[in-house]
Formats: sequence, structure tokens, C-alpha cells
Amino acid sequence: MRTLILLILLVYQNNVNATKSFTEAEMEQGAELIMSLLLLFFDEPLDDEVKQFINYEFNTELADNAYVFLWGIDLDTEDPYAAGQYLIQQINAANAKYKHELEPYDHSFLNAYKRIEIKHEEFFCTFAELDCIEKIIENTPERAAAKRHNLKILDRYHQFFKFSNFNPLHRVNFDTPLPNYRLLGSGNQLELIKAMEYLDTGAVDLFYQNISTNLSQIKSKMAQAKTLLSKMVLLSMLDWNIELISHLLQSGRLNVNDKRLDELLKSLSPVEKSTKAGLVYDLSNWMYQQQLLFENPHYLVPHSDKKLGSTVVSLLLPLAFKSNLTLNIMYHQSMVPTLAYIDRDAKSFYSGFAEFDASSKYPPFRGYLSNLLASFMTDDMSTYLQYSARIHSMEMGIQLVRAWQNEGSWERVIEQASQGHQPYLSHYDNSPPYITEQQICYNGLFEFAAKNRCIFIRD
Repeated sequence: MRTLILLILLVYQNNVNATKSFTEAEMEQGAELIMSLLLLFFDEPLDDEVKQFINYEFNTELADNAYVFLWGIDLDTEDPYAAGQYLIQQINAANAKYKHELEPYDHSFLNAYKRIEIKHEEFFCTFAELDCIEKIIENTPERAAAKRHNLKILDRYHQFFKFSNFNPLHRVNFDTPLPNYRLLGSGNQLELIKAMEYLDTGAVDLFYQNISTNLSQIKSKMAQAKTLLSKMVLLSMLDWNIELISHLLQSGRLNVNDKRLDELLKSLSPVEKSTKAGLVYDLSNWMYQQQLLFENPHYLVPHSDKKLGSTVVSLLLPLAFKSNLTLNIMYHQSMVPTLAYIDRDAKSFYSGFAEFDASSKYPPFRGYLSNLLASFMTDDMSTYLQYSARIHSMEMGIQLVRAWQNEGSWERVIEQASQGHQPYLSHYDNSPPYITEQQICYNGLFEFAAKNRCIFIRD
């Protein structure tokens, strides 16, 4: 090996002396290649900051945690919180045993409880589409039956908001199950039906009280949420409420001059908008799984009777995996700049997006496979910004409803915006809203986030 390295150095030096046409980038690339070969057999120490980031500090509070309850929210039991505690304990145990292909994930503990059946399941929608909003608004026998036969789900929905914390208590890997977030969405729709029942009977004060409480609880949980998935589910629930209010305003069922609308349509607070805590959790989970795999690459190799082949693979794999090297690069070049960018205000977020680049630069050869696997995530860290982009888009959706409240028609909103009225312009590029496919929308980042910056136009 020593002779090979000396030979490489000699050949490289001769090439440098033979020609002076190398660019600075080529010289740097050549030096990196040599260094990668020199250190082929060696890893490096894991930075203390990286260790701390990977070793995510879980809040161990079990007595007042909505995340625990969420795990039991759809289970047929008298004590969903205790059921949630049991499942989280089983998840932690299963996660500890999980070894990818070598030992697949054991999901059998999920069979310990039966699940609550959602009656009239076809009535409920995952997203607030136009037909789905109409079903909530229209006073029909189907709507009444959907609520009447799902009172247990509505009760569980109410219980969820009574907890003061919303912290995850387990790691997530490729096969870790998820709690039933959809039941939260169904509960939110049932709560909107309840609000509409008040409005249908002329109890406007009770309608406002109900819808205001629901919105307040959703926003409170958004502020507490420590996972990106929780944040996005709650954002979708917020979207349902805003679309409902918009429809009721456009149809004249709510008085545009009612001051209570100001509270319902106010902007989200910085802590409600922040996705940083959720991003830390997700990235820490990802790096933890990478570390586990990089330090144990044989987990990728299923059990085999061909002992010689398995032995050769086990001997060679460590040469291509440099756990600490890869993780140090990932963290400092990709995680740190992404986390520093994520909570910018809308103007700064959009203005800097085109130049945002948090891709990592890995050395050639040394740790080739661990670098290759890591690069699938770090080559495009901008995808993690779509979560904040959705929330910034939601702000524009709320802005559109406020604009209609002020102007009384979408045509008037567009007219005022086209004349440069700043409160009605897109936060992304200062353009006016436009009408497309029975919606009024703003320009913005990511098709994934388009739904949140559009509002349905009611006939």
C-alpha cells in the first residue's frame, strides 16, 4: 500500500512538472484525490457538535403529552393515553432491534388493539377540496349522519387538545409506523360541522365561539409541534377552517364587518410558523439512521449460506464506509446552513431561495459508499424548505380572504393589487393574484405548496 501511494505521488508530480496548464480547480481535485487515497483506510473523530445533534434529547414527559395520546387516539380502548404509552414503548424496543435487511422491523405489536371504525368514511376528505367544503356547509342528512355516528371520534379530537405538550418520544426509521393523523383531520371536519349547525340555526355567537376555539387550539398545537409531519397535518386543518370562513363570507352568510373575523383571519405568529424544531427532529433521525448503517454496513446484507461471500463483503464494506467523515461533512455543510435558513421571514426566505445551496462536497474514493448514500439527501437540501414554503403560502391564502373581506369581490381585489396595493400582492414576487380553475391564487415556491396560497371561488 505504501509503495502504491508513493507511485501515485510520483506520477502526479511528474504530470505537474510536465505541463503548467492545470487550472486551480484541477489542482485542487488532484490533491483531494491523493488525500482520499492516502486516508483510504482511516476514518476521523466525530465532532462533538455532530454527536450532540445526532443524540436527539427527547422530552421524556409522559403524563401530559398530546403525542402519546395521538398514538392511542384511534384505538378501541377506555384509556387511549395508556395505549399510546404502550405502543411508544414497543416502538422503541422494535427500533432498537431493527437491522435493515439483516433483521427486518417487527410490527406485530400494532395488533394489540382494535381500531375505531370511522362511520361514513366516504364523507370525510384528506384535503379541503371544493366539493368537500360544500359537504360541510350544506345542511344535509348525510352531514348530520356523519356527525351523529362519529361522536366518539369528535370526543377524542377534543381530548387531544387538552394536553400541554406535543413532543415525539421515539425515533423514526424507514419502517417505524406512524400514529393515525387522519383521525385528527376527520375530527376537525366534525368540529366544522358542529360550527355549521350553530350557524344554520341562527346561533351566530355560538358559531364564532366554536370556530374561534377550534382555530386557537390548532394554532396552539402548531406552536408546540416538534415534528414536520405534525406541523403539516395541523396546517392542513387550518386550511379547512380558512376555506370554510371564505365560503361563508363569499355567500353572505357572515357579515364582513363583524370584528370577530379579524381574530379568525389574523396572521400566524413566528412560533406557530417555525419549522425549525421539526426539522431538527427529522434531520437528527436521518443522521442517526445513517450512522447506524455506516457503522454496520453488513446490515444491508441478508443472511446467506454462502459464508465465503459474506465474509469477503464484510471485509470490504468498511473500506467504502467512513461513518464519522461522512457525518461531519453532512452536518457542517448541509444541516447547519439549512437550519440557519429555515426560519427566515417571508421576504428574506423568498429573496434568498435562488442562491440557497447546502449541498455537501465529499472526497473521492474515501468513504465512497457512505458519501454516495448521504448525497441522496444532501444534494438537494432545498426540498426541506418546502415545509416553510407551505406555511408562507398559507399566510398568502389568509391574506386573500382578508382582501375579499375588505373589497367584497375577487375582481376588486385583483384590480387593487394590479395597481400596486401592497397588502394584496404576493409575498414571493410582489405580483397580483390571478384566477385559475375556480380558484384565486398567488405565485410562489413549490407546486407542493400551491394549495395553501389559493382560495376557492364560490359561485
